Amino acid sequence: MHCSSFHLCDAFTPLEITAAQILMFVSLASGILGFAALLYALRNAFFGIKKRTRFAFRSGGVLTLLAAILSLIPLLWNAVVVLHGGSINFPPDFKLPPTPEEQQVGVGPCG
Repeated sequence: MHCSSFHLCDAFTPLEITAAQILMFVSLASGILGFAALLYALRNAFFGIKKRTRFAFRSGGVLTLLAAILSLIPLLWNAVVVLHGGSINFPPDFKLPPTPEEQQVGVGPCG
């Protein structure tokens, strides 16, 4: 057994994995910005500052909702690929077929 690093530009990396990595990064950034906007809005509401409080609440909610949607897209995409029996094109040095010829439940062969 050995570990290998995968890059987004590798030919064998599935499209859904590449998209998921990018979407999760954007989702994280959107969630952090939404959280910051909501903290700013709550601070303004606590101190009674009415200037830009409504905008901060709305933008925080929209950014948080956007983060949730961006996190849901890779999850659903992966579920569709798994349910439709998508294959994985492994790197050539792994010497593995994209899909197994047959599968059985139980302990794998020892060798």
